[in-house]
Amino acid sequence: MSHREPMVTSLLRQQEVLAKFGELALRSDSLDEILMEGCRLVGEALGTDLAKVMELREDGITLLVRAGVGWKDDVVGKVTVQAVKGSSEGFALQTGQPVVSDDISTETRFEYADFIKTMA
Repeated sequence: MSHREPMVTSLLRQQEVLAKFGELALRSDSLDEILMEGCRLVGEALGTDLAKVMELREDGITLLVRAGVGWKDDVVGKVTVQAVKGSSEGFALQTGQPVVSDDISTETRFEYADFIKTMA
């Protein structure tokens, strides 16, 4: 197996996930269903049990956990966090980049919300 094969396999898996998501988005009228399935597919593509979509509220700083997979029952649709400087949410909003952390117990870039820390 060449060093390119794992990368090609990963790209093919990501393209397959994107195709599945696109198909769902075209046939579903439920935004909640689309977001939840999107989280499931992203988790599958990244090989993680946890994924979430955060919805920015009108104040421009509060985020609601709108959809997610792998979280406790009291998180999705209920937990809000503030996107402040030093937070992973603040970073994502400022840069437009996703935040991916392999292990938040050793993460030094950001301060994480309590609901995330309890899952670590």
